Amino acid sequence: MYITNWFPRLLLILSLASLSLIAGCGSEEEAGQDSDDSFVVVSQDNDPNQITVPVNSDGETGESTPPMQVPSNPPVTAPNIPAPVNTPPSVISLLANRLGEPVPTAESSVETLQKFITVLNEQPQLAQSQEQYRQLLQIISPEVIKLCDMLLTKDNLSQTERLFTFNAKYTALTQSFQLGDKKALAMLGQMTATMAADDDELVSKNGRLLALQTATQKRLMDAQGTGPGQITTAISAIGKDVEPWLKGYTEDQEVFAVLQGIGLSVLQSDPAKGSSLLQSIAQAFQNSEDQSIALEAKATMEQPAIDNSAIYPAASNYVNTPNSDENKTALFVAIDKVLSNPERGLGTFRALLDIIQRIEDTEVALEVIDKTSAAFTGLENAELTSETKQQLDNLLGRIIAEQLGIFDKFRALLTSPTDETKAAVLAVYREMVEHPRMNATLLLSMLPLVEQIADADKEVTAQIQELSIRAADKLLDDEQKNFLTESLTKIVNRVNLPGLTLALPTRTLQGEQFDWGSLRGNYVVVDFWATWCRPCLAAIPEIES
Repeated sequence: MYITNWFPRLLLILSLASLSLIAGCGSEEEAGQDSDDSFVVVSQDNDPNQITVPVNSDGETGESTPPMQVPSNPPVTAPNIPAPVNTPPSVISLLANRLGEPVPTAESSVETLQKFITVLNEQPQLAQSQEQYRQLLQIISPEVIKLCDMLLTKDNLSQTERLFTFNAKYTALTQSFQLGDKKALAMLGQMTATMAADDDELVSKNGRLLALQTATQKRLMDAQGTGPGQITTAISAIGKDVEPWLKGYTEDQEVFAVLQGIGLSVLQSDPAKGSSLLQSIAQAFQNSEDQSIALEAKATMEQPAIDNSAIYPAASNYVNTPNSDENKTALFVAIDKVLSNPERGLGTFRALLDIIQRIEDTEVALEVIDKTSAAFTGLENAELTSETKQQLDNLLGRIIAEQLGIFDKFRALLTSPTDETKAAVLAVYREMVEHPRMNATLLLSMLPLVEQIADADKEVTAQIQELSIRAADKLLDDEQKNFLTESLTKIVNRVNLPGLTLALPTRTLQGEQFDWGSLRGNYVVVDFWATWCRPCLAAIPEIES
């Protein structure tokens, strides 16, 4: 991200963080009180001045300590005038100041309100700690809710604008609820009911989906800490809530994603019942005409076979004790078993990809890649075969690059362009393109690196170009080869530009020979124009003057 973009945001983050501390300051008496509606921001043992921030922004707040009175002569008393209070600036005021815009109101444009909502929602992601993230959410969520309410009072909002606003408000209310604001749950219920009753079919559907998510969250929360019977009852109710969505929505990616999320939430509370619910959802969507939905559903249906292969326990045992031959043998037995599943697909592939990335022994990782590649070659689903090959090539390229230390050698050339670092880059690049496992993905992925080191030495760049084109003849198809050749040619031409003589026509409009050498040592403006270009002709007197 460019510095002009992140620096103002960093200032806003720091301002918001300091605001959270200011807003939480109270008297020493207040600091010593216990409250269920607050959490400690700065906590030190035996510190009587702990700073707290209320979780519920609507909750009661203590009175501010009046400033110390300075006597004057004669003394003036004003018993009916309250002591001045040092009120911190609001979050919206801080943001408006950073953006150079006025504080938004209900009269502000839709675009302005959306902009403030978007920027506010980006701030917690920039927090430098979990505690700061929580503080920022607590400050920002109520402000987002207010802005959303301003938007929803406007007439003639488009469907897209209304969905944006409802989704932003739902997220902010959910965050407030998770931070302890019990009123937020009731507000969620009101909002989703309003959406569900909307005349717009899409808004209504989204409202019912959000209501389903909210109800699931509440059922699971209420069942926490209770006996198994309560959890079973809650999960049973969730299953009944889900049932109506299993028919008529098999082509709807949003519905499928929400139902999967609900299944995963149940899985955390009860693995067996959660797995059963996920399987029911997958079975309902496995024949979707939307290939992405069908693939994901079938991936879920592979999970029992993956669990039965015991591949995850075997992988964990090997990763923890890689020198054990017994663990290594058990790992490959599990891999062979999971790959023997005739219904293997995306779920199996993801499991293996995850395991490969955890293996530190390069030879073992390469052997698992070979087995996986062989098992996923020639599947009925050509798209899946292509996708798995691409991802395995990416992973293989990364392993080769790390094994050869390519990135370190390129970095050394950038920081210290000596004869030694230049020779090291050329040597490692030659070793890479001659590697028996070299592939097209790795070769093409080197272009950004070549671009970076091009200015360090144009001779090195020219030799890399030659090595790359030679490798391209073996690895790339015609389209890929043309792209690589064109990209490298542009890089080489760019670094060779300094010092070149600009070749231009050498005759005047009168047909006389013109000597460019007569201008040597002077700044020259070259103007490209045409007799049919009126702005060009109009500009000529200005250029001459």
